[in-house]
Amino acid sequence: MGPTQFIHELSERITQDDYEEILKLVKNPETDINQAGRNQWTPLHCTILHNKPALLELFLLMGANPYGKNAIGTPKKHAELLDNPDEILKRLPKQTTTPPCDKDTFMEAIKNGNADFIKEMLSKGFVYDDNDVSFGNFEFTGLGIAVQTGSFEVVELLVRQGSMIQDAALQDWLKKQGDRADLKQINQLLQLEKQKQIQIMEVFCAAKGESAEEKLDACRKEIDNIKLNFDDIVNGMKQSVLSEENGLWHQRINDKLAAHLDYPHEFTQACRNMVALIVTSQKSGELLPVESFNLICKTERLIDNPKEYKEFLGAAKNCQMVAGGKLSAYIALLAGWAAKIVSAGHWGEARIKYANEKLARLEIIEEYAQINEKRSTQRI
Repeated sequence: MGPTQFIHELSERITQDDYEEILKLVKNPETDINQAGRNQWTPLHCTILHNKPALLELFLLMGANPYGKNAIGTPKKHAELLDNPDEILKRLPKQTTTPPCDKDTFMEAIKNGNADFIKEMLSKGFVYDDNDVSFGNFEFTGLGIAVQTGSFEVVELLVRQGSMIQDAALQDWLKKQGDRADLKQINQLLQLEKQKQIQIMEVFCAAKGESAEEKLDACRKEIDNIKLNFDDIVNGMKQSVLSEENGLWHQRINDKLAAHLDYPHEFTQACRNMVALIVTSQKSGELLPVESFNLICKTERLIDNPKEYKEFLGAAKNCQMVAGGKLSAYIALLAGWAAKIVSAGHWGEARIKYANEKLARLEIIEEYAQINEKRSTQRI
């Protein structure tokens, strides 16, 4: 499906409030919430054209760029042309009047992989728009340059600004270079961004309510959960990129969790904490490499099949004393949340309560041990 056809069909579905058909369009692997059609029209412009404030907010939550320009102007300019623009304007973020740097300086920072400078400029209100064809004196978009230089941190910052790869030649190049470790992570990030868009649209469609406003209000908590899980996975990917050691295990768990952004954040966070504890325990000699590997594999299976929560809990028997009992507590915590995922709430709540209480006790014990160690050092 070409960009122009996508925008045309999406605009029609927005007019009809046909959310299921919008979901089908979003699921198409060739589309994106920031895709620009003829005259640089994007999905966000379409929501404003038809004065659909709830859908506009939904698209913003999915990652739509609120500053993207087309032939008419910015989304704000579109809204000002409406008879009743108040609800639309209220949901659009305010734009900084004085840019903190010029476009060419920003693009040079992208080219040089200067993530700290880019992050600072964006935090000060610099507006970046991949669809702005007049963006600096560069042949490629900023995202295109960042992808080619293999800078994961810069790509992540631009993706969060609504950037996407629209150039077919660059897409082909990225596929051919897929074996490069840095580009593999970037590919996964781009795929994860698409998955986030789909899952947010899915929970909106499944939410109760007659109007778009009612449906959006009904699923805000679920959307926040998806975005929180997305952030955690991306942070995990960054850690994996920055540190080769044990990065594979973290990445394996992140890859599994990326397919389940709708899981409770407490479950996904516990998964990551347990992987970190497994790594630490192997380094200290409390776990053999084969034991660590088996626990990682069992965690992967639990993520894909949470109904196996009781079988997973059995793994705690062999590591009661690892990390002072902390590892077995995390196993119980994961089993409890997995049970809740498959609606075995009563069983799950009991395990979660037990695990959290045990982890809290262990944390207090660790704090006392650190205090005593510090006092002993001071006496010496």
